[in-house]
Amino acid sequence: MMLSSKLFEDLRGGYDSTKHANLAEHVRLRELAHPFAVAWDELTRGAELSKRAGVFQLSEQAYFLLDTLQALSTASNDPEFPDVVERLRDDEQFYSTAFEAQTHSAYRERDVPIAFLPESVQHGVRTPDLVSRSSGRPDVHLECKALLDDVRREDRVWTELLRRTAEKLERQPASFSIRFRAHRRLEADDVSPLCKLVVELLGNFPLLHSGEDAGCEVRIERIGAEGGQFPPGTQFNAPAGKPSWIDTQVDEETGWIKKVSILYAERYAPDADQTKRLLKRFREASEQLPRGQAGVVHLLVPYRDPSHFLSVVDRSLAELENTLSRRPHVAAIVISGRFVETNVPDGGYPVRHFQVVIPNFAASHALPTDFKIIGAVDGAISLARAQEVDLSALPDGKFSVLPTGTIFLHFGIDAGLQSQSGKYLFQHCSDDGRSQLFIWQSYHNNVRFEVVHPDLGRMTMTTDLNHLAPGQLHGLAFNWGPHGVRCSVNGGEALPIQSHGGSRNAVCSHVSSSLTR
Repeated sequence: MMLSSKLFEDLRGGYDSTKHANLAEHVRLRELAHPFAVAWDELTRGAELSKRAGVFQLSEQAYFLLDTLQALSTASNDPEFPDVVERLRDDEQFYSTAFEAQTHSAYRERDVPIAFLPESVQHGVRTPDLVSRSSGRPDVHLECKALLDDVRREDRVWTELLRRTAEKLERQPASFSIRFRAHRRLEADDVSPLCKLVVELLGNFPLLHSGEDAGCEVRIERIGAEGGQFPPGTQFNAPAGKPSWIDTQVDEETGWIKKVSILYAERYAPDADQTKRLLKRFREASEQLPRGQAGVVHLLVPYRDPSHFLSVVDRSLAELENTLSRRPHVAAIVISGRFVETNVPDGGYPVRHFQVVIPNFAASHALPTDFKIIGAVDGAISLARAQEVDLSALPDGKFSVLPTGTIFLHFGIDAGLQSQSGKYLFQHCSDDGRSQLFIWQSYHNNVRFEVVHPDLGRMTMTTDLNHLAPGQLHGLAFNWGPHGVRCSVNGGEALPIQSHGGSRNAVCSHVSSSLTR
Protein backbone atom coordinates (compact mmCIF):
# COMPACT_ATOMS: atom_id res chain seq x y z
CA MET A 1 0.00 0.00 0.00
CA MET A 2 1.22 3.57 -0.77
CA LEU A 3 0.52 4.61 2.87
CA SER A 4 2.81 3.40 5.62
CA SER A 5 1.25 0.92 8.03
CA LYS A 6 1.53 3.42 10.90
CA LEU A 7 -0.10 6.26 8.93
CA PHE A 8 -2.83 3.92 7.72
CA GLU A 9 -3.62 2.83 11.28
CA ASP A 10 -3.51 6.44 12.49
CA LEU A 11 -6.00 7.51 9.81
CA ARG A 12 -8.30 4.60 10.51
CA GLY A 13 -8.19 5.43 14.20
CA GLY A 14 -9.66 2.07 15.13
CA TYR A 15 -13.11 3.13 13.89
CA ASP A 16 -15.50 0.25 13.22
CA SER A 17 -19.20 0.98 12.64
CA THR A 18 -20.17 -2.56 13.67
CA LYS A 19 -18.70 -2.19 17.17
CA HIS A 20 -20.94 0.15 19.11
CA ALA A 21 -23.40 -0.31 21.93
CA ASN A 22 -26.25 1.65 20.34
CA LEU A 23 -27.11 4.18 17.67
CA ALA A 24 -26.19 7.18 19.82
CA GLU A 25 -22.75 5.69 20.45
CA HIS A 26 -22.40 5.00 16.73
CA VAL A 27 -23.11 8.64 15.89
CA ARG A 28 -20.69 9.89 18.55
CA LEU A 29 -17.84 7.65 17.40
CA ARG A 30 -18.39 8.57 13.76
CA GLU A 31 -18.14 12.25 14.63
CA LEU A 32 -14.83 11.70 16.43
CA ALA A 33 -13.41 9.59 13.62
CA HIS A 34 -11.17 10.92 10.86
CA PRO A 35 -12.98 11.16 7.48
CA PHE A 36 -10.52 8.59 6.12
CA ALA A 37 -11.65 6.16 8.83
CA VAL A 38 -15.33 6.64 8.00
CA ALA A 39 -14.71 6.22 4.27
CA TRP A 40 -12.56 3.12 4.85
CA ASP A 41 -15.28 1.60 7.02
CA GLU A 42 -17.89 2.29 4.34
CA LEU A 43 -15.55 0.84 1.71
CA THR A 44 -15.00 -2.42 3.58
CA ARG A 45 -18.67 -2.84 4.48
CA GLY A 46 -19.73 -1.91 0.96
CA ALA A 47 -17.30 -4.44 -0.50
CA GLU A 48 -18.92 -7.19 1.59
CA LEU A 49 -22.41 -6.13 0.50
CA SER A 50 -21.30 -5.92 -3.14
CA LYS A 51 -19.84 -9.41 -3.01
CA ARG A 52 -23.07 -10.87 -1.64
CA ALA A 53 -25.28 -8.93 -4.06
CA GLY A 54 -23.08 -9.40 -7.14
CA VAL A 55 -23.20 -5.66 -7.96
CA PHE A 56 -21.40 -2.61 -6.63
CA GLN A 57 -23.04 -1.19 -3.50
CA LEU A 58 -20.52 1.42 -2.42
CA SER A 59 -21.22 4.89 -1.07
CA GLU A 60 -19.84 8.08 -2.61
CA GLN A 61 -17.42 8.38 0.31
CA ALA A 62 -16.11 4.89 -0.44
CA TYR A 63 -15.62 5.71 -4.11
CA PHE A 64 -13.93 8.99 -3.19
CA LEU A 65 -11.46 7.06 -1.04
CA LEU A 66 -10.86 4.53 -3.82
CA ASP A 67 -10.09 7.32 -6.29
CA THR A 68 -7.81 8.99 -3.75
CA LEU A 69 -5.85 5.79 -3.09
CA GLN A 70 -5.50 5.23 -6.83
CA ALA A 71 -4.28 8.82 -7.30
CA LEU A 72 -1.76 8.43 -4.49
CA SER A 73 -0.44 5.23 -6.05
CA THR A 74 0.39 7.08 -9.28
CA ALA A 75 2.16 9.86 -7.39
CA SER A 76 4.33 7.76 -5.08
CA ASN A 77 7.52 8.60 -7.03
CA ASP A 78 7.06 12.37 -6.62
CA PRO A 79 9.71 13.85 -4.28
CA GLU A 80 7.00 15.67 -2.28
CA PHE A 81 4.80 12.59 -1.94
CA PRO A 82 5.67 11.90 1.75
CA ASP A 83 4.63 15.43 2.75
CA VAL A 84 1.39 15.13 0.79
CA VAL A 85 0.28 11.93 2.53
CA GLU A 86 1.24 13.39 5.91
CA ARG A 87 -1.19 16.27 5.28
CA LEU A 88 -3.97 13.70 5.12
CA ARG A 89 -3.71 13.48 8.93
CA ASP A 90 -5.38 16.90 9.32
CA ASP A 91 -9.10 16.08 9.19
CA GLU A 92 -9.92 19.71 8.28
CA GLN A 93 -7.85 19.59 5.08
CA PHE A 94 -8.23 15.91 4.27
CA TYR A 95 -10.59 16.47 1.33
CA SER A 96 -8.51 19.28 -0.19
CA THR A 97 -5.36 17.15 0.06
CA ALA A 98 -7.17 14.18 -1.48
CA PHE A 99 -8.53 16.44 -4.23
CA GLU A 100 -4.99 17.71 -4.84
CA ALA A 101 -3.80 14.12 -5.34
CA GLN A 102 -6.72 13.38 -7.68
CA THR A 103 -5.97 16.52 -9.70
CA HIS A 104 -2.31 15.50 -9.95
CA SER A 105 -3.38 12.09 -11.25
CA ALA A 106 -5.85 13.58 -13.75
CA TYR A 107 -3.17 15.76 -15.34
CA ARG A 108 -0.81 12.80 -15.57
CA GLU A 109 -3.52 10.94 -17.48
CA ARG A 110 -3.58 13.86 -19.92
CA ASP A 111 0.20 13.62 -20.39
CA VAL A 112 0.64 17.04 -18.82
CA PRO A 113 3.90 17.33 -16.82
CA ILE A 114 2.82 17.86 -13.21
CA ALA A 115 4.53 17.84 -9.80
CA PHE A 116 3.70 18.62 -6.19
CA LEU A 117 5.27 21.74 -4.70
CA PRO A 118 6.77 21.77 -1.20
CA GLU A 119 5.09 23.78 1.54
CA SER A 120 6.68 27.18 2.18
CA VAL A 121 8.86 27.39 5.29
CA GLN A 122 8.41 31.19 5.40
CA HIS A 123 5.90 32.31 8.01
CA GLY A 124 2.63 33.58 6.51
CA VAL A 125 3.53 32.52 2.97
CA ARG A 126 1.61 29.70 1.28
CA THR A 127 2.73 28.12 -1.97
CA PRO A 128 0.55 26.56 -4.69
CA ASP A 129 -0.18 22.84 -4.57
CA LEU A 130 1.07 21.86 -8.03
CA VAL A 131 3.22 23.06 -10.90
CA SER A 132 3.29 22.06 -14.55
CA ARG A 133 6.87 22.53 -15.70
CA SER A 134 8.32 21.82 -19.14
CA SER A 135 11.42 23.12 -20.87
CA GLY A 136 10.95 25.95 -23.32
CA ARG A 137 7.78 27.38 -21.84
CA PRO A 138 6.62 29.20 -18.66
CA ASP A 139 5.42 27.24 -15.63
CA VAL A 140 1.74 26.85 -14.80
CA HIS A 141 0.88 26.84 -11.09
CA LEU A 142 -2.25 25.19 -9.73
CA GLU A 143 -4.09 25.45 -6.42
CA CYS A 144 -6.79 22.98 -5.31
CA LYS A 145 -9.58 23.64 -2.80
CA ALA A 146 -12.39 21.28 -1.75
CA LEU A 147 -15.57 22.70 -0.27
CA LEU A 148 -16.08 19.35 1.43
CA ASP A 149 -13.71 20.53 4.17
CA ASP A 150 -16.15 23.39 4.88
CA VAL A 151 -19.02 20.92 5.10
CA ARG A 152 -17.33 19.10 7.98
CA ARG A 153 -18.10 22.05 10.24
CA GLU A 154 -21.80 21.65 9.47
CA ASP A 155 -21.40 17.90 9.98
CA ARG A 156 -20.79 18.49 13.65
CA VAL A 157 -24.18 20.18 14.11
CA TRP A 158 -25.98 17.35 12.36
CA THR A 159 -24.04 14.75 14.30
CA GLU A 160 -25.11 16.29 17.62
CA LEU A 161 -28.74 16.40 16.46
CA LEU A 162 -28.71 12.78 15.33
CA ARG A 163 -26.87 11.61 18.43
CA ARG A 164 -29.39 13.17 20.81
CA THR A 165 -32.29 11.89 18.69
CA ALA A 166 -30.81 8.39 18.76
CA GLU A 167 -30.71 8.52 22.55
CA LYS A 168 -34.43 9.24 22.61
CA LEU A 169 -35.16 6.35 20.24
CA GLU A 170 -33.27 4.04 22.59
CA ARG A 171 -36.04 4.54 25.16
CA GLN A 172 -38.79 3.58 22.68
CA PRO A 173 -40.01 -0.04 22.66
CA ALA A 174 -41.17 0.17 19.04
CA SER A 175 -39.19 0.57 15.79
CA PHE A 176 -39.22 4.08 14.31
CA SER A 177 -37.71 6.09 11.50
CA ILE A 178 -37.25 9.83 11.89
CA ARG A 179 -36.59 12.11 8.95
CA PHE A 180 -35.16 15.62 9.25
CA ARG A 181 -35.53 17.95 6.27
CA ALA A 182 -33.80 21.31 6.71
CA HIS A 183 -34.94 24.46 4.90
CA ARG A 184 -31.86 26.40 5.93
CA ARG A 185 -28.40 25.68 7.28
CA LEU A 186 -28.66 24.41 10.83
CA GLU A 187 -26.71 26.08 13.62
CA ALA A 188 -25.70 24.69 17.00
CA ASP A 189 -28.56 26.55 18.71
CA ASP A 190 -31.12 24.69 16.56
CA VAL A 191 -30.36 21.29 18.06
CA SER A 192 -32.24 21.69 21.37
CA PRO A 193 -35.60 22.90 19.94
CA LEU A 194 -35.53 20.13 17.32
CA CYS A 195 -34.86 17.48 19.98
CA LYS A 196 -37.77 18.91 22.02
CA LEU A 197 -40.00 18.54 18.93
CA VAL A 198 -38.88 14.90 18.52
CA VAL A 199 -39.88 14.14 22.12
CA GLU A 200 -43.28 15.77 21.55
CA LEU A 201 -43.93 13.76 18.38
CA LEU A 202 -42.86 10.45 19.93
CA GLY A 203 -45.02 11.11 22.99
CA ASN A 204 -48.11 11.85 20.90
CA PHE A 205 -47.63 9.32 18.08
CA PRO A 206 -49.68 8.46 16.02
CA LEU A 207 -51.89 11.52 16.65
CA LEU A 208 -48.86 13.67 15.86
CA HIS A 209 -46.33 12.40 13.35
CA SER A 210 -44.78 15.55 11.86
CA GLY A 211 -43.87 19.09 12.79
CA GLU A 212 -41.44 21.92 12.09
CA ASP A 213 -39.10 24.04 14.19
CA ALA A 214 -35.82 25.92 13.69
CA GLY A 215 -36.28 25.82 9.92
CA CYS A 216 -36.42 22.03 9.81
CA GLU A 217 -39.26 19.55 9.20
CA VAL A 218 -39.42 16.43 11.35
CA ARG A 219 -41.46 13.38 10.32
CA ILE A 220 -41.84 10.13 12.29
CA GLU A 221 -42.96 6.75 10.95
CA ARG A 222 -43.34 3.42 12.71
CA ILE A 223 -41.54 0.47 11.13
CA GLY A 224 -43.65 -2.67 11.23
CA ALA A 225 -46.20 -3.51 13.92
CA GLU A 226 -45.59 -2.46 17.52
CA GLY A 227 -43.62 -5.18 19.26
CA GLY A 228 -43.14 -7.06 16.00
CA GLN A 229 -39.88 -8.67 14.98
CA PHE A 230 -38.19 -8.96 11.60
CA PRO A 231 -36.57 -11.99 9.92
CA PRO A 232 -32.77 -12.12 9.66
CA GLY A 233 -31.42 -10.18 6.65
CA THR A 234 -34.41 -7.82 6.43
CA GLN A 235 -33.51 -4.68 4.45
CA PHE A 236 -34.81 -1.40 5.89
CA ASN A 237 -33.88 1.05 3.13
CA ALA A 238 -37.03 3.11 2.70
CA PRO A 239 -38.13 4.26 -0.80
CA ALA A 240 -37.55 7.88 0.19
CA GLY A 241 -33.79 7.43 0.29
CA LYS A 242 -30.79 5.91 1.91
CA PRO A 243 -30.76 6.19 5.73
CA SER A 244 -28.17 8.40 7.32
CA TRP A 245 -28.00 6.14 10.37
CA ILE A 246 -29.47 2.71 11.05
CA ASP A 247 -29.30 0.52 14.15
CA THR A 248 -30.74 -2.93 14.77
CA GLN A 249 -31.14 -4.99 17.94
CA VAL A 250 -30.85 -8.71 17.21
CA ASP A 251 -32.01 -11.64 19.33
CA GLU A 252 -28.82 -13.65 19.82
CA GLU A 253 -30.69 -16.96 20.06
CA THR A 254 -33.04 -16.68 17.08
CA GLY A 255 -31.20 -14.14 14.92
CA TRP A 256 -34.46 -12.21 14.44
CA ILE A 257 -34.32 -8.41 14.58
CA LYS A 258 -36.14 -7.21 17.69
CA LYS A 259 -35.99 -3.50 16.95
CA VAL A 260 -34.68 -1.11 14.31
CA SER A 261 -34.09 2.65 14.51
CA ILE A 262 -33.44 4.73 11.39
CA LEU A 263 -32.51 8.40 11.11
CA TYR A 264 -32.64 10.32 7.82
CA ALA A 265 -30.99 13.72 7.32
CA GLU A 266 -31.88 15.88 4.32
CA ARG A 267 -29.59 18.86 4.52
CA TYR A 268 -30.24 22.29 3.15
CA ALA A 269 -27.90 22.86 0.21
CA PRO A 270 -28.86 26.17 -1.41
CA ASP A 271 -26.98 27.43 -4.42
CA ALA A 272 -26.50 30.86 -2.83
CA ASP A 273 -24.59 29.38 0.10
CA GLN A 274 -22.26 27.62 -2.33
CA THR A 275 -21.61 30.95 -4.06
CA LYS A 276 -20.18 32.42 -0.87
CA ARG A 277 -18.09 29.32 -0.27
CA LEU A 278 -16.82 29.21 -3.85
CA LEU A 279 -15.86 32.90 -3.81
CA LYS A 280 -14.08 32.55 -0.48
CA ARG A 281 -12.15 29.49 -1.61
CA PHE A 282 -11.27 31.06 -4.96
CA ARG A 283 -9.92 34.23 -3.32
CA GLU A 284 -7.80 32.13 -0.96
CA ALA A 285 -6.49 30.02 -3.84
CA SER A 286 -5.70 33.00 -6.08
CA GLU A 287 -3.55 34.55 -3.35
CA GLN A 288 -1.38 31.43 -3.32
CA LEU A 289 -0.64 31.64 -7.06
CA PRO A 290 2.42 33.68 -8.10
CA ARG A 291 2.12 36.69 -10.38
CA GLY A 292 3.94 36.78 -13.69
CA GLN A 293 2.88 33.29 -14.79
CA ALA A 294 -0.39 31.59 -15.69
CA GLY A 295 -2.26 29.96 -12.83
CA VAL A 296 -5.30 27.68 -12.57
CA VAL A 297 -7.60 27.26 -9.57
CA HIS A 298 -9.39 23.93 -9.11
CA LEU A 299 -12.47 23.82 -6.87
CA LEU A 300 -14.39 20.70 -5.80
CA VAL A 301 -18.01 21.19 -4.75
CA PRO A 302 -19.88 18.74 -2.48
CA TYR A 303 -21.21 15.84 -4.50
CA ARG A 304 -24.91 15.36 -5.04
CA ASP A 305 -26.15 15.12 -8.64
CA PRO A 306 -25.32 16.79 -11.98
CA SER A 307 -28.37 19.05 -12.01
CA HIS A 308 -27.54 20.42 -8.57
CA PHE A 309 -23.90 20.79 -9.59
CA LEU A 310 -24.76 22.92 -12.61
CA SER A 311 -27.26 24.93 -10.56
CA VAL A 312 -24.49 25.78 -8.11
CA VAL A 313 -22.27 26.90 -10.98
CA ASP A 314 -25.04 28.90 -12.66
CA ARG A 315 -25.79 30.82 -9.48
CA SER A 316 -22.12 31.49 -8.81
CA LEU A 317 -20.98 32.15 -12.37
CA ALA A 318 -21.48 35.91 -12.63
CA GLU A 319 -19.70 36.70 -9.35
CA LEU A 320 -16.92 34.21 -10.07
CA GLU A 321 -16.32 35.64 -13.56
CA ASN A 322 -16.30 39.17 -12.17
CA THR A 323 -13.86 38.26 -9.40
CA LEU A 324 -11.73 36.25 -11.82
CA SER A 325 -11.43 39.16 -14.27
CA ARG A 326 -9.78 41.24 -11.52
CA ARG A 327 -7.06 38.60 -11.07
CA PRO A 328 -5.21 38.52 -14.40
CA HIS A 329 -2.61 36.03 -13.10
CA VAL A 330 -5.34 33.35 -12.95
CA ALA A 331 -6.00 31.96 -16.42
CA ALA A 332 -9.02 29.85 -15.47
CA ILE A 333 -11.15 28.30 -12.74
CA VAL A 334 -12.13 24.65 -13.00
CA ILE A 335 -15.10 23.62 -10.83
CA SER A 336 -15.43 19.87 -10.43
CA GLY A 337 -18.32 17.77 -9.20
CA ARG A 338 -18.79 14.04 -8.86
CA PHE A 339 -21.65 11.72 -8.04
CA VAL A 340 -22.55 8.06 -8.16
CA GLU A 341 -24.81 7.11 -11.08
CA THR A 342 -27.33 4.43 -10.10
CA ASN A 343 -28.21 3.31 -13.63
CA VAL A 344 -24.99 2.01 -15.14
CA PRO A 345 -24.36 -1.19 -17.12
CA ASP A 346 -23.10 -4.16 -15.14
CA GLY A 347 -19.39 -3.85 -14.56
CA GLY A 348 -19.31 -0.11 -15.32
CA TYR A 349 -17.64 2.35 -12.96
CA PRO A 350 -20.56 4.39 -11.56
CA VAL A 351 -18.71 7.58 -10.59
CA ARG A 352 -19.44 10.45 -12.96
CA HIS A 353 -17.16 13.50 -13.08
CA PHE A 354 -18.27 16.91 -14.30
CA GLN A 355 -16.13 19.98 -14.83
CA VAL A 356 -17.08 23.54 -15.65
CA VAL A 357 -14.14 25.58 -16.96
CA ILE A 358 -14.40 29.34 -16.44
CA PRO A 359 -11.75 31.07 -18.59
CA ASN A 360 -10.37 34.49 -17.74
CA PHE A 361 -10.58 36.56 -20.91
CA ALA A 362 -8.65 39.31 -19.08
CA ALA A 363 -5.74 36.99 -18.19
CA SER A 364 -2.27 38.48 -18.52
CA HIS A 365 -0.67 35.14 -19.42
CA ALA A 366 -2.08 32.47 -21.70
CA LEU A 367 -1.82 28.80 -20.88
CA PRO A 368 0.93 27.02 -22.86
CA THR A 369 -0.13 25.13 -25.96
CA ASP A 370 0.97 21.79 -24.47
CA PHE A 371 -1.13 22.30 -21.34
CA LYS A 372 -4.51 20.52 -21.47
CA ILE A 373 -6.75 21.79 -18.70
CA ILE A 374 -8.94 19.32 -16.84
CA GLY A 375 -12.38 19.50 -18.47
CA ALA A 376 -10.96 19.90 -21.98
CA VAL A 377 -12.45 17.55 -24.59
CA ASP A 378 -12.10 17.73 -28.38
CA GLY A 379 -15.44 18.07 -30.14
CA ALA A 380 -14.07 15.82 -32.88
CA ILE A 381 -14.75 12.93 -30.49
CA SER A 382 -18.46 13.66 -30.79
CA LEU A 383 -18.18 14.23 -34.52
CA ALA A 384 -16.34 10.95 -35.01
CA ARG A 385 -19.43 9.07 -33.85
CA ALA A 386 -21.21 10.27 -36.97
CA GLN A 387 -19.93 8.13 -39.86
CA GLU A 388 -20.74 10.61 -42.61
CA VAL A 389 -18.67 13.43 -41.04
CA ASP A 390 -15.27 13.82 -42.69
CA LEU A 391 -12.89 14.75 -39.86
CA SER A 392 -10.14 15.55 -42.39
CA ALA A 393 -12.17 18.65 -43.27
CA LEU A 394 -11.55 20.02 -39.78
CA PRO A 395 -8.42 22.15 -39.27
CA ASP A 396 -5.74 19.83 -37.81
CA GLY A 397 -8.49 17.25 -37.40
CA LYS A 398 -9.87 19.22 -34.44
CA PHE A 399 -13.23 20.83 -33.85
CA SER A 400 -13.29 24.57 -33.13
CA VAL A 401 -16.04 26.97 -32.07
CA LEU A 402 -16.52 29.94 -34.42
CA PRO A 403 -18.11 33.27 -33.35
CA THR A 404 -21.26 32.22 -35.23
CA GLY A 405 -22.39 28.75 -36.17
CA THR A 406 -25.03 26.05 -36.37
CA ILE A 407 -24.92 22.37 -35.53
CA PHE A 408 -27.44 19.97 -37.06
CA LEU A 409 -28.02 16.91 -34.94
CA HIS A 410 -30.09 13.74 -35.32
CA PHE A 411 -30.50 11.77 -32.11
CA GLY A 412 -32.66 9.20 -30.41
CA ILE A 413 -33.38 8.68 -26.72
CA ASP A 414 -33.84 5.32 -25.04
CA ALA A 415 -35.97 6.65 -22.19
CA GLY A 416 -37.76 9.83 -21.19
CA LEU A 417 -35.58 12.73 -20.10
CA GLN A 418 -36.95 12.58 -16.54
CA SER A 419 -35.30 9.18 -16.03
CA GLN A 420 -31.87 10.42 -17.15
CA SER A 421 -29.20 12.65 -15.67
CA GLY A 422 -26.09 14.36 -16.97
CA LYS A 423 -26.13 13.04 -20.55
CA TYR A 424 -24.23 14.82 -23.34
CA LEU A 425 -25.31 14.92 -26.97
CA PHE A 426 -22.24 16.98 -27.87
CA GLN A 427 -19.30 18.32 -25.90
CA HIS A 428 -16.27 20.42 -26.73
CA CYS A 429 -13.85 22.41 -24.58
CA SER A 430 -10.53 23.65 -25.96
CA ASP A 431 -7.30 22.81 -24.15
CA ASP A 432 -7.16 26.31 -22.61
CA GLY A 433 -10.91 26.43 -21.85
CA ARG A 434 -11.48 29.62 -23.87
CA SER A 435 -13.66 27.90 -26.49
CA GLN A 436 -16.55 25.62 -25.43
CA LEU A 437 -19.74 24.13 -26.80
CA PHE A 438 -21.99 21.73 -24.87
CA ILE A 439 -25.39 20.17 -25.53
CA TRP A 440 -26.84 18.45 -22.48
CA GLN A 441 -29.56 15.89 -23.10
CA SER A 442 -30.81 16.20 -19.55
CA TYR A 443 -30.58 19.20 -17.25
CA HIS A 444 -33.33 19.55 -14.64
CA ASN A 445 -35.34 17.25 -16.99
CA ASN A 446 -34.70 19.66 -19.86
CA VAL A 447 -32.09 20.21 -22.58
CA ARG A 448 -29.36 22.80 -22.16
CA PHE A 449 -27.11 24.49 -24.74
CA GLU A 450 -23.93 26.33 -23.79
CA VAL A 451 -21.36 28.25 -25.82
CA VAL A 452 -18.18 29.97 -24.62
CA HIS A 453 -16.09 32.09 -26.99
CA PRO A 454 -13.68 35.02 -26.49
CA ASP A 455 -15.87 37.24 -28.71
CA LEU A 456 -19.16 36.18 -27.09
CA GLY A 457 -18.44 35.34 -23.48
CA ARG A 458 -20.67 32.60 -22.08
CA MET A 459 -24.16 32.03 -23.50
CA THR A 460 -26.67 29.42 -22.38
CA MET A 461 -30.20 28.32 -23.21
CA THR A 462 -32.44 25.75 -21.55
CA THR A 463 -35.55 24.37 -23.26
CA ASP A 464 -38.19 21.74 -22.56
CA LEU A 465 -37.99 18.65 -24.82
CA ASN A 466 -39.87 16.26 -22.55
CA HIS A 467 -42.49 15.79 -25.27
CA LEU A 468 -40.00 13.87 -27.42
CA ALA A 469 -40.93 10.21 -27.71
CA PRO A 470 -38.33 7.60 -26.74
CA GLY A 471 -37.32 5.10 -29.41
CA GLN A 472 -37.62 7.58 -32.28
CA LEU A 473 -35.10 9.67 -34.23
CA HIS A 474 -35.35 13.43 -33.73
CA GLY A 475 -33.78 16.36 -35.59
CA LEU A 476 -32.24 19.36 -33.84
CA ALA A 477 -30.62 22.57 -35.12
CA PHE A 478 -28.61 24.56 -32.58
CA ASN A 479 -27.59 28.07 -33.63
CA TRP A 480 -25.38 30.61 -31.82
CA GLY A 481 -23.87 34.03 -32.45
CA PRO A 482 -24.06 37.65 -31.19
CA HIS A 483 -27.83 37.22 -30.99
CA GLY A 484 -27.46 34.49 -28.37
CA VAL A 485 -28.52 30.86 -28.62
CA ARG A 486 -31.47 29.50 -30.59
CA CYS A 487 -32.75 26.00 -31.19
CA SER A 488 -35.32 24.21 -33.36
CA VAL A 489 -36.47 20.61 -32.94
CA ASN A 490 -38.21 18.55 -35.63
CA GLY A 491 -38.78 21.74 -37.66
CA GLY A 492 -40.29 23.85 -34.87
CA GLU A 493 -38.59 26.49 -32.73
CA ALA A 494 -37.84 25.40 -29.18
CA LEU A 495 -38.73 28.25 -26.84
CA PRO A 496 -36.25 29.01 -24.07
CA ILE A 497 -37.16 28.38 -20.46
CA GLN A 498 -34.05 30.27 -19.49
CA SER A 499 -31.34 31.97 -21.53
CA HIS A 500 -28.24 34.01 -20.79
CA GLY A 501 -26.14 36.22 -23.09
CA GLY A 502 -26.73 37.66 -26.58
CA SER A 503 -29.69 39.48 -28.12
CA ARG A 504 -32.84 37.62 -29.12
CA ASN A 505 -33.45 39.88 -32.15
CA ALA A 506 -30.51 39.04 -34.42
CA VAL A 507 -30.52 36.15 -36.89
CA CYS A 508 -27.50 34.03 -37.80
CA SER A 509 -27.40 31.40 -40.54
CA HIS A 510 -23.68 30.53 -40.79
CA VAL A 511 -23.11 26.76 -40.66
CA SER A 512 -19.89 25.61 -39.04
CA SER A 513 -20.44 21.86 -38.74
CA SER A 514 -23.02 19.10 -38.71
CA LEU A 515 -23.30 15.68 -37.17
CA THR A 516 -25.75 12.82 -36.79
CA ARG A 517 -26.17 10.41 -33.91
